[in-house]
Amino acid sequence: MNPQFKHKLGSSLAFFLEHKVLNKGQAYTNVSGDLYDSDQIPFNGFTFSSSSDAQWVYDSSVSGAIIPNGINHTEVISGETVNTFTNRASGVNLNFLNGGAYHSGLSSPSAAYAKKDLNFYFRNEKDVELFMEKSFNSEDPIDPITGSNDLKINAPCVILSYKDSKNNPFALGGMDENESNYQAVVISDDPYLMDGALSIFEDLSQTCFPIIDFEDIPFNIYGDLKNGEFNYTGLSSKYSDPIQKANVDRVISNTTTISSKGADNFYLGYAEFRLLSYRFPRL
Repeated sequence: MNPQFKHKLGSSLAFFLEHKVLNKGQAYTNVSGDLYDSDQIPFNGFTFSSSSDAQWVYDSSVSGAIIPNGINHTEVISGETVNTFTNRASGVNLNFLNGGAYHSGLSSPSAAYAKKDLNFYFRNEKDVELFMEKSFNSEDPIDPITGSNDLKINAPCVILSYKDSKNNPFALGGMDENESNYQAVVISDDPYLMDGALSIFEDLSQTCFPIIDFEDIPFNIYGDLKNGEFNYTGLSSKYSDPIQKANVDRVISNTTTISSKGADNFYLGYAEFRLLSYRFPRL
């Protein structure tokens, strides 16, 4: 099936929220460290090595963030072990969404990158409910990550999910007003981090963001950048027509503290977004 409006709107909101948290909140930390062996099955003949951080910043419009384009490693040259750097052109594929890199068996890989203070995920509502239930019943729901938990949700994080939507007649000629509702759940053991994210979300009321076409989604099958770079600010300027934008009509937030089996201070924040978009669905 070709991507439909709902597909584009949800992913576009996720990019928008992540950009605001990273750029306005500066919610990242530049680090360097080793990449570890992973239990992932080799993909297309490449080995995956994982960092100790679940997601890396990939948006070059985030001021000050280190955006890697390759990894460091060692190799033996003329009987001596030397440090070297291999980039995409030489066969390395980064995975920004799972904090690591695919490579052809390089030795002692390491990387410099910006780790996110809050990982971002877009999941359906049932998956979010299941994750929350499992987290609250686990012994260590939000322990610091010592090795990236491949392809799973890692807290502290923001999980965005779709709630409901409807089209209402708006103008002659077949224009409808689409009302769509989304929820972002902020999970953290640090109330400062949670409150900061919710504050940024609340400030987005009465703003707008571009509805990005799927061809402009930056990732390839490895989780790397298709074109080697992604700049959200630059991409946004491409969508100048008001019909290509969604309006954040209302944001409502609230917080709670949850006690689980393994943690007494487990903070949850909720932000509800009502989006309005104008479109011609029957044309």
